[in-house]
Amino acid sequence: MTYILLGFLDEKIFFSLYNVIIIVREDNRGENKVLVVVGCIACLIFSVIVFLVMNHKTNQIDEAVMNFALDHRTRVWTLAMKFFTEVGKAMPVAFICLMNYFYFSKDLFFANELLICLGVGMLVAYLFKITIKRERPDEHRLVQEKDYSFPSYHALGSGLIYFSIILELLSRGASYHWLGLLICVIFLVMIGYSRVYLGIHYISDVLGGWSLGITLACFVRLIYRLSI
Repeated sequence: MTYILLGFLDEKIFFSLYNVIIIVREDNRGENKVLVVVGCIACLIFSVIVFLVMNHKTNQIDEAVMNFALDHRTRVWTLAMKFFTEVGKAMPVAFICLMNYFYFSKDLFFANELLICLGVGMLVAYLFKITIKRERPDEHRLVQEKDYSFPSYHALGSGLIYFSIILELLSRGASYHWLGLLICVIFLVMIGYSRVYLGIHYISDVLGGWSLGITLACFVRLIYRLSI
């Protein structure tokens, strides 16, 4: 049943991507072509990670990264990781979306794009969670979570939000965009890593969340802008 549902999801995803690619081939805007390329690469990476996770091929790298995180636990790092993991929760993410609305001169267009990304992302991630049903690490936890492990909601959310902001900054070509890009990259990486550091996710959960988030960020942005 799991493989049937995953096959159905993959078929729907790739069929949708194919239709989008056909549309973009007739469009001369460079940004759209970049979105397709990046989105397809991220989707391919996510598909590979799903296959590896379901066939227990990530155990070695999961254990190695988990041991690295455990070996480098300190009081200061623990406080920092708890901060980043809190930033990745629902309320802070909603606040970030609101702040971006005002930051981009009350751009309701981009605010709607972020909300659509989050809604679609959470739904897709939930379907994968209840389909794969991967258990979380049960040792060395510093915080507690109750749902399934793959993919990481926090990594997915950071991939969606911060990569969408990166795309928006690059599209606007602001002279100060490098600072925003740096902040986005730091938060994207640290929110994901915090989940491993705190002992409640494997690195493959985080990589899966990031790649799925970036996939959806690209194609939601592309479809949304082509449909307006």
